Amino acid sequence: MAQTGQYIEMMAESLKKKTKLLSSIIGLNNKLEELAMQPEMDMDAFRNLLDEKDECAAQITQLDNGFEALFEKVRGELQGRKEQFREQILAMQQLIKVITDQIVLIQKAEEKNRTLIEGQFSRMKKSVREAKKGMDVAQNYYKSMSKMQVVDAQFMDKKN
Repeated sequence: MAQTGQYIEMMAESLKKKTKLLSSIIGLNNKLEELAMQPEMDMDAFRNLLDEKDECAAQITQLDNGFEALFEKVRGELQGRKEQFREQILAMQQLIKVITDQIVLIQKAEEKNRTLIEGQFSRMKKSVREAKKGMDVAQNYYKSMSKMQVVDAQFMDKKN
């Protein structure tokens, strides 16, 4: 029983850590939104924010795996003695509700950011196309100019 109590405490701690990581992801999504709304998106900052989000996601996966492993160990004990662990179970249920709300916020932000970032990439592609078109025009001009030969004055009398 003492071990079950410790497992439950570890599970609750895992859920608390997960809420903190999800809060971090929400903050990173806000930064991504700000970045995507800039006229010129800083690609290095974009990559750094994505790397931070990936790190948070990896930590969440580890927490989820640990939570599931602990839950499997105490599942039978919890079902048999729900009243004894009622407060801890209610606290974890509350944390799970907070986590669910955070996940919904993250999904909405991800969709919004996806749209904003697609717009940024579309503008970047257009800019690249325009630059390429300008380079092609300049290159054609230089080719045309290099084909022009300097013509000696044919109508000048070469007699001195």
